[in-house]
Amino acid sequence: MLIKGSVYAEQYRVAVSGYYDQTKSTLNGKSKISLEDAKNQALRLCKDSKLMNKVKPESCLVYRIVIHEDGFFGKLIKDEIVWSKEVAKFEKKLKQKKIAEKPKKQEPKNNQKEKGLELKQTLLQSTLVMKSKKNTHTIEFNRNGTGTWSMGNYSAKIVWEVIDNNTFKAHQPKYNYSLAKINWKNLTLKYEDSRGEIWDYKIISPKKLVTLIAEKPKKKEPKVSIDDDKIVPAGSGSGFFVLKDGTVITNYHVIEGCELNKVSYKGSQSEAKVLSIDKVNDIAILKTNIKPLTAFAVSNEDVSLLEDVVVAGYPLGKQISSAIKTHKGVVTALAGAGDNYSYFQTDAAINQGNSGGPIINQKGNVVGIAVQTWVEEGVQGVHFGIKSSTLKTFANANGLKFLTPNNRDLSNKELGKLITESTVYVECHMTIAQIKKMIAQSENKKALYEKYR
Repeated sequence: MLIKGSVYAEQYRVAVSGYYDQTKSTLNGKSKISLEDAKNQALRLCKDSKLMNKVKPESCLVYRIVIHEDGFFGKLIKDEIVWSKEVAKFEKKLKQKKIAEKPKKQEPKNNQKEKGLELKQTLLQSTLVMKSKKNTHTIEFNRNGTGTWSMGNYSAKIVWEVIDNNTFKAHQPKYNYSLAKINWKNLTLKYEDSRGEIWDYKIISPKKLVTLIAEKPKKKEPKVSIDDDKIVPAGSGSGFFVLKDGTVITNYHVIEGCELNKVSYKGSQSEAKVLSIDKVNDIAILKTNIKPLTAFAVSNEDVSLLEDVVVAGYPLGKQISSAIKTHKGVVTALAGAGDNYSYFQTDAAINQGNSGGPIINQKGNVVGIAVQTWVEEGVQGVHFGIKSSTLKTFANANGLKFLTPNNRDLSNKELGKLITESTVYVECHMTIAQIKKMIAQSENKKALYEKYR
């Protein structure tokens, strides 16, 4: 009640107005029964008014109270504008309500995990290596949601997002859809690209999800600061002996920017001196103190279309194993990308780390040097080699004479022995500063070790 005590009156009038109604329109209620009855009538009129249809009904407040003894024109008992008092009470109530409704800060629960967190941590901690029918693919994931999808010496920038512990998205920024589903039991990955095509892969690494322990976080070990001037093993490629005096052929980009180059052969390393380079055709001649029992001869003839060839080398460095690896295929085009006739195309797999390795025919003669792979979504089996005629032109200009080519086909056993005895692992040593600079270069072809990428 707004008035305490008993009052005899013939008529009660109460005017109300809306707190949120900027026009300050008033609506009147009258009663001969009681002041409360007049108040309720006025409030009902206010709540039903179109002026108040966009706000809460409780914002209707009493504006004025008028009490007459003998009708409206009788003796005036009370006439009081109570608007300011009612507003003060209303605002106090609003303030109390806001305090009561203020959400409490939720303390993070130790056992509450982000969806797909195990997969996210697994992908961030290790490079995803997977194999299709012909090619090996690697995906490197960065914490900012970007990454690099590589196949051989070519790579594409991607964006990625984890959906759950078995599913993630990974596609080039210009596309808006992809879905990769992992079966950890069978170590398989099914990838649906932006066009709806499905690609099947066998996962080489990692072999399982990382396990997250819901306990107190371990104290972070301080990161070891490596001196930028310190020379470290930075990346790798392949190469091959062409003479028994230790002369090795490889790609220029394998030894580019290296402070030191080392050649691994039969379990031992030997420092290699760079004798000559051809930046345009991506060839380098190295000299070591190794004296191999055999060496490759270089073919006098370039490859022919559909000729059978074998690519040998160390794809992915020694990440999978330190054993030499081979891939068979055929010559699929007599020119490289952009109609470069110093190169030829093959479907024999050339992966990152194969660069500089030999491409040979069944006679055991080198017909090309593995150099690069075309990486693009939906494209597989497009790899390039440098023609033997290009290598011979460069060698002749540097006074290098090769062995006489073989005239007969070798058995697979003989071919395997020749590959094993004559193919080498080339390791590039650089300063940390040089590695950082090379990583920043978008056109970098070098197969840097995972810990630096």
